[in-house]
Amino acid sequence: MRGAVGHHGDNLAEKILSILPKLPGHTNDVMVNMMELTSLHSNETSCNIIAPGCLAQPTEPAARTLWESLMNLKQKEGLMEVRRHLVEAASRENLPIKMSMGRVTPEQLHSYIQLFKKKFDALENHCGLLQIALAVVQTLKDPQNAKWDNFLAFERLFVQNIGESTLFNALKQLLPIIKPSSNRTDDDYTPQELLLLLVYIYSIVGEVKTGKELNEAESQVKEAFVQAICDEPELSPLLQKIVGCESSTKVTFQKATAAVNEIFKSLRDVTRARTHMKQFNSVHIPGSHSQQVSRPHPSDHPILVIFMVGGVTVSEVRMMKDLVAAHKPGVEVIVLSTALLTPYNILERLFATDRLKPDIGI
Repeated sequence: MRGAVGHHGDNLAEKILSILPKLPGHTNDVMVNMMELTSLHSNETSCNIIAPGCLAQPTEPAARTLWESLMNLKQKEGLMEVRRHLVEAASRENLPIKMSMGRVTPEQLHSYIQLFKKKFDALENHCGLLQIALAVVQTLKDPQNAKWDNFLAFERLFVQNIGESTLFNALKQLLPIIKPSSNRTDDDYTPQELLLLLVYIYSIVGEVKTGKELNEAESQVKEAFVQAICDEPELSPLLQKIVGCESSTKVTFQKATAAVNEIFKSLRDVTRARTHMKQFNSVHIPGSHSQQVSRPHPSDHPILVIFMVGGVTVSEVRMMKDLVAAHKPGVEVIVLSTALLTPYNILERLFATDRLKPDIGI
């Protein structure tokens, strides 16, 4: 759970999928604003005229290759790949590009993309590549990208102090940053974002020893959460599902309290699940299912196929590939799943899904 809701700062694909708005009618894809490549002025009316771009580019090999690279590479390497693809595309179209070997910045990538503006043949030839490059630029320029780094800093600090810290101390640290909408700035966390931190905290603290101090700390955090939810001027789709209200005007103190109590009940379940998982040192012991030693084992095959029911995050895919590469060099890993998840999808499955009829992404 920690890996699923954590903010891993070294992968562009995960940031793109988490920060950019979802493409309507799609589970995984996002909307890319294409105004940059038009002559229209950037306003709400113009944005509604221009169809959004997306990440899925099955007919353009270069774009597909670039997206696969962004999925597998760290952010710095991914940015270099974006620049390389843009430079190669511009060179093929004889556009006046000036190659820079320094640090890759969103501004630099934006200047390369602008070379294709009003070059209709070039736009048509590299439309898919430009959509993915624009997705990268828009993600890095989005205010949520800076907040992503704040999440990452909080999580790293918590992990560093986990040996000395307890759940009580963690909740005490969290309490001051739970603010109602009227007291929040753009740098503060929304209730939905705070839920991510709560899940992260509860997923790594291990077994929880209940006591008076912890119960009081949880009660204070619950009260702050209830107040924050009641004060929201507009509920996010996730909060609507959690609270059971389509509008903030219909949220009552009782409904918010009941929803928050259910949230913390689920959080306690998360800690117990981690404790139960400790008994599984390995999910597969080579040769344990066969008495014939001469028969080949699944682990001997050069291709390992892993299918994750319910969904998988980009960071989990990278984690599995890195783990296999460290222990079984040369083995090709193919990860399949019913959905490509973001941290916010985890919140929905944890707090807003019928446990008797779970959404496994099919």
